[in-house]
Amino acid sequence: MSIARLIHLLAHHPDFSTSTDDLTHFSRYIDFFIECCVSSTNISLIFHIVTRLKTVCDIEPMNDRSENIYILSDLAQLIIRDRSSAQQWALTTYPGPLSLPHDLFRRLSTTMIAETLRKNHLPRDYVQSRRAPHRSAMGTPAKRTVDHTNQQRADSEMSPRTGKTTEKRRRMLDAEAKPLRRNAPRAARASNKANTMADDDDDDDDDASDMDAHHHRMEIS
Repeated sequence: MSIARLIHLLAHHPDFSTSTDDLTHFSRYIDFFIECCVSSTNISLIFHIVTRLKTVCDIEPMNDRSENIYILSDLAQLIIRDRSSAQQWALTTYPGPLSLPHDLFRRLSTTMIAETLRKNHLPRDYVQSRRAPHRSAMGTPAKRTVDHTNQQRADSEMSPRTGKTTEKRRRMLDAEAKPLRRNAPRAARASNKANTMADDDDDDDDDASDMDAHHHRMEIS
């Protein structure tokens, strides 16, 4: 029941108010208690206790701080839920009976209990201010930035069918082909010269054959 007594004590603090700064300051006491005392085995019990604080009212009629108790109850529930989510602890319904300290609280009527439980007593501005850091801590998906210069270069090097680099390959083939193109005229001239010499040899062979045939006919005559 320590959490119930802590919330009753904070509700009667003379500096308590519903401003965002004051609620942030008072939440540190509850954070400290939860950090020290709450674990995966008792988190459901602690959550059940702070929820039950909205079914009772302050026992001091001349110094009634019931509304402060309800605000701190909702604040504690919010902190416990965040803790459960951060630690991935299961937050289940506590099945056992429970009685709050009779020297601090007295039970509300059934109608008042339903109304108090239905209402969130925390100011909306504070809830939004507390949720904003949690969204930032979780991280927002970063926008994907594209270097268009590099993207164009990559696109020029990619084949639309195979996805392999073609521009670089083309430059390599051009570099290998340049010496061949420079030597092509010389090779062609050498080939033409060889062909001419071969033709001359064939002509000489034909002339020699004709002369032999002429001499042969003369001998026969």
